[in-house]
Amino acid sequence: MPTVTRKLRSVRPEIEILEDVISKVMPMIAKANPDMTPSMSVEYTVTTESKGQSRRLASFAPDVWADKKEKSVCQITFSEEHLLLPSVDIIAIGVHEGVHMFNHQCGVQDCNAGGRHSKKFKTPAEKSGLKCEPPTTQNVGYGYTSASDELIEWIKATFDLAKMDKAFDKARKEKLKLPKKPPKVKRNTYDCGCTKAMVATELGTPLNPVMCTLCGEPFIKIIAKDGGTLDDEITEDNQDESTDDEKDIEEALDLIDSIQLVAVGGVHHK
Repeated sequence: MPTVTRKLRSVRPEIEILEDVISKVMPMIAKANPDMTPSMSVEYTVTTESKGQSRRLASFAPDVWADKKEKSVCQITFSEEHLLLPSVDIIAIGVHEGVHMFNHQCGVQDCNAGGRHSKKFKTPAEKSGLKCEPPTTQNVGYGYTSASDELIEWIKATFDLAKMDKAFDKARKEKLKLPKKPPKVKRNTYDCGCTKAMVATELGTPLNPVMCTLCGEPFIKIIAKDGGTLDDEITEDNQDESTDDEKDIEEALDLIDSIQLVAVGGVHHK
């Protein structure tokens, strides 16, 4: 009967090398940016995890850990799906995340809430030997980076790439990204009677409509409909809520033909 062999395949060797990478790139980044002065010292941890459905190669997150003394600890995370990249590329990724941590030390916000890398990232990154691609439609700003020739020379002189290539012998399998149907967003058409109709999810409120700056009439939510007659009376349920604003809206309805108009006080047909 065949026996089941259990062999541990730890990612500890990879993490230890990645820790060594960050420990060596941080002094290099500081030396390359003498005009920037760190305002705080930071502690950090280096780890790996799946990137999930994202495209990220790695990430930096400030103050996500705390020790027993409640001192904040930052984290640099390498995506496990990319651990079989050439060692030079992995180290260049470490430089990228190291620039983020160095900016954090200096009190510099180099990304917006959506992850767009600004020139506050680009400047120290290029001084540290990274090449920043021009901003793209992916909304990452200067977030796409690679190693310059100068950085590659520094990497070859600083790291044992053969040892690193041997240690990085596995990577997490890519998850299949199943196509998702985009959520349906209800969009309404609004018309004031004199300009091109506007399309929006919501435009003002029934009692406080958005007014056209050209004709002064309110934009009315409309739904295309053929035939019918104009009902000048509001529905019974909303009759008590009629206001002067509603009467103004009703007067604007005469400007639109062959539509069903949904306004305050009920449904009007024309």
